[in-house]
Amino acid sequence: MDTSAPTIEQINKLDTTDSLIKCLNEHINFTEKTLQALRNEEVNGSALLQSSQEDLKEWEVPGGLAKNIIGLIKELKKKRKAEEEPLHGSQASGKSTRVLQLQDQLNNKGFDCIYASFEHVNMNNLDLFWQTLGITLQRNAPELFGPLKSLQIKSANDFLNTFHRTQWKSLNTVILFDEFDMLYNATEGVLASCLTTLRGIKASKQDYAICSIIAIGPFSIMHLNSNNLTTSPFNVNEPFQNPNFILEQVQHAGLVCLCGHAIYRKLLPEIGVHLSYDSWQRFATFLLGNAILEYPTFMRMKDALLNENSVDSMKLF
Repeated sequence: MDTSAPTIEQINKLDTTDSLIKCLNEHINFTEKTLQALRNEEVNGSALLQSSQEDLKEWEVPGGLAKNIIGLIKELKKKRKAEEEPLHGSQASGKSTRVLQLQDQLNNKGFDCIYASFEHVNMNNLDLFWQTLGITLQRNAPELFGPLKSLQIKSANDFLNTFHRTQWKSLNTVILFDEFDMLYNATEGVLASCLTTLRGIKASKQDYAICSIIAIGPFSIMHLNSNNLTTSPFNVNEPFQNPNFILEQVQHAGLVCLCGHAIYRKLLPEIGVHLSYDSWQRFATFLLGNAILEYPTFMRMKDALLNENSVDSMKLF
């Protein structure tokens, strides 16, 4: 399908048959007979989206052409579903671990996958928000952006220009925004600018190299809004809930990074894609101790305590 194909929202707004034909003419080779049939039935964008192959047959649209029309609509709806999705789950339920796994899978399928954690982004100043977000994106994907000095994101417009389709060879970029709930700590200006920008990308998706934006955080991210934007830029009707652990199984969030690292590096390669609580219990009982001994933070802590400068601290115990 042509990457400049219209979105479902754009088709739905076409209130005349002629505007619908003009919109789809580059993607469907209409015959004069078909054009007349659509005009006779006064088919607009909304009617076409609700139509079935039987409807098109009743309107005397040839079978082959009807299949092409239905196929285009299905592809556009599928694309819409994958546009901007929230991934939510309880604290310490393994959301970031699942994101690492998703990133590997997307990269293997040829997508340009960019990870950025809002934990490293300034939420108190609008200019610093976009600057630190740009730095975070570049640090995590230098192969896409080049040296740090070459990426100059200082505003929402800079962000939009950076991801404009004319700046990219391929149009299959996926952005993963982790710790998205950090926006609850943002000023109103930062929150409004971020949500409005993402909403703008969704509304004019054909202009950008971004094919999907995924926000990761607890369920509260589903309700993020600002005074200027009361509707979420994400597909909140079909959120994706992290299936690994429920809230009752992750009441204590301690050692989240350690456990996430152990799950991703040690456990998932052994059990496959799906992680159950029973699998985690067995791993924690028999193998987590070895993972702790290999964990870089634990090793640095051990070395620090063995240092002669730590003798007084050790005497406390």
